[in-house]
Amino acid sequence: MSRAKEPEIVPLEYAGKWLAWSQDASRIVAAGDTLDEARVAAERAGCMELVYEWVPPADERFIGYGA
Repeated sequence: MSRAKEPEIVPLEYAGKWLAWSQDASRIVAAGDTLDEARVAAERAGCMELVYEWVPPADERFIGYGA
C-alpha cells in the first residue's frame, strides 16, 4: 500500500514569498519575492513541473468561510 507524501511545513522565513513546490507538493524547490523569481530559481535547480503558492506574511490572518 503506497502512502502519499506529507507536505513540507513552510518555514517562517518564506512568509510573504512565492514558493515553487515539487509536482507532488511534498517539498519546496525554490522561493522568490515574485512568482517569476520563484520560477527562475526552480528552473535553475533543474525543476520544470511545479506547483506555485504565495505564502501570506506571518502577521496576516484569514477569517471567514466559503459558501
